[in-house]
Amino acid sequence: MQTQLRAKPLTQQLADAPEMPLPHTSTPFYKSKKCLIIMIVVLLLLVAGSVGLIVAFSASNVCMSVGLNTCSCDGVEFPIFIDGDSVKFGNLTFSDSDVTRLKTVNGNNTVSTYFIFEEIDSHTLKCESTLGKAKVAYNSTTTYQWDGQLKDGQPLGYGLLSVDTDLSGSDDVNTIMLNGKVTGLAMGVFQTAVSTGFVVYEVRNWLPNGLGTVWNPTGQGLIVNFQAHNGK
Repeated sequence: MQTQLRAKPLTQQLADAPEMPLPHTSTPFYKSKKCLIIMIVVLLLLVAGSVGLIVAFSASNVCMSVGLNTCSCDGVEFPIFIDGDSVKFGNLTFSDSDVTRLKTVNGNNTVSTYFIFEEIDSHTLKCESTLGKAKVAYNSTTTYQWDGQLKDGQPLGYGLLSVDTDLSGSDDVNTIMLNGKVTGLAMGVFQTAVSTGFVVYEVRNWLPNGLGTVWNPTGQGLIVNFQAHNGK
C-alpha cells in the first residue's frame, strides 16, 4: 500500500521555517569611540590655534615694559611719559609738585600738558609708532628736521627737532609733535655771550604757552620761572 505525501499548506510552511539570522550591523563610525577621540583632538587643536592667534595678535599690539618709562615693540624701544608715578620727559624726571603743575591747564591752553602726555602714550602703548626721520613744515617756506616717533610716516610723539633760534635759542629741541606742530613740552640748551643755559617750557602750536623754567648752570646757577601766553 503506497503512502501518499501531502504538501503542507504555505502558511504552515512559513510558520515552520527557521528564523532568518539578522544581518551583521556595526556601530556607525560617528558613534564610535575612535571618532569621539578624533573629534576631541580636532577641537583641542582648534582651541589651541585660536588662543595662539589671539596671544600673537595681542603681543604684537602691546608695547612691553623693558624698564621705567620705556617699552618695546618688536625689539624697538620707545619712551613712555607716564609710567605709574614716574613722569619723565627725555632725561628730565618730574617731581610730585611738577606733575601737579603739568596736570593744570596753564596759560590760555585748552588741555593740560599731562593730558598730551597721556594721548601720546596711548599711541605708543598700542605699538602704533615707529622711529625715523621726517621733514616738518613750520610754515609755507620753512621746514625742520625731525628725528623721533612717527605714525603712518608723519611725526607724532617724542623726538628731536632741529630748528633755528626762533623757539628756544637752540639748534636742537627735545619736544612733542602732534597734529603736525610742536605741542606739549619743549626742552633745549641755549647759549648766550657769557653762559650756557637750559630751558623747558610748555608749548602749543609752535609757541611757548604756559609755564617754563630757565636754568643757568654755567653762570651763577640762576633759576627763573616764567609764564607765556601764545609766545609772549
